[in-house]
Amino acid sequence: EYGDFLASSRTPGTWDYGYLHPAGGICTVQEDELYFYYSAFSGDSPRFGHHKYSGGGVGLAKLRRDGFACMYDKDGAGGSLTSEVLACSGEYFFVNADCRGGSLRAELLDETGKVIPAYSRDKCQVVCQDGTKQQVTWDGAPALKGLPEKIRVRFLLNHARLYAFWITDDAEGRSHGYLGAGSPVAGKDGRG
Repeated sequence: EYGDFLASSRTPGTWDYGYLHPAGGICTVQEDELYFYYSAFSGDSPRFGHHKYSGGGVGLAKLRRDGFACMYDKDGAGGSLTSEVLACSGEYFFVNADCRGGSLRAELLDETGKVIPAYSRDKCQVVCQDGTKQQVTWDGAPALKGLPEKIRVRFLLNHARLYAFWITDDAEGRSHGYLGAGSPVAGKDGRG
């Protein structure tokens, strides 16, 4: 649906006509986005003539944080997605989702697939915004309590995109994951 993330334009006269090369080999994290710096060449230089390494410049490409892939309701008819069995060891449930113009709800299931009544879809507060760190809550259950050690999660999407989800012991949404790309605010960005 989206095409190439980084590619030469192959349009003569543009700054990124020819050769492209990543500047650092890895991205950096800037709040809700991943930054990828790269060099590109126009193929034209007043000093060095015309060849694929002439007229170099630096570009910046951005991607949604944890947005490499998503599950989405393609035709707007609504859909669901159920996770594998997961080990549950936190109190707070978060999603990275784009629900503008739509909605996302979730329900928690036991290992066999039976809905846990306190965490049913009917009690789930609807997520209807776009954000990389949105807390999901259920009426009467602001934090996950009394759950079995192993659960499944069923997501119900309507004109929405689900990129990632996680359960954490941190009310601000820190996943305690490894931030391999680095960040100017590592440890303060509420994620890694």
